[in-house]
Amino acid sequence: MENMPECIVVGITFNQRNRNLWTSPNKNGGKTDDLIDFITNELDSLLKSRYRLANFNLLIGHSRTAILSAYALSKRYDYFNGSIACSAAYFEFGDEYQKKIRDQFTDSISFASHKYFLLLFKG
Repeated sequence: MENMPECIVVGITFNQRNRNLWTSPNKNGGKTDDLIDFITNELDSLLKSRYRLANFNLLIGHSRTAILSAYALSKRYDYFNGSIACSAAYFEFGDEYQKKIRDQFTDSISFASHKYFLLLFKG
């Protein structure tokens, strides 16, 4: 652990009632795109105003939030550098819109100026 760089870990919890709402894209009646905007704008600004931050942003999710993590990486690959998706139920994103976002991401990463990481764990 002594070789691990300092980092800030922010946890966002979802109760069972709201979990699917916040992990489904807005286009599908959810609020995921709003959450991604909050993380990349408001939360990022707050953290940068209080701490000196490196330009590396990693998402970690389990089950439905694993889908959220992978979707956010695909949607905002200019902001997120990686995603760790544990037990990613419905990894194919479940619908054509989410598959399209994933495909656009995978088609464009070869042209990016930095590397992206998407680790999938099934458990």
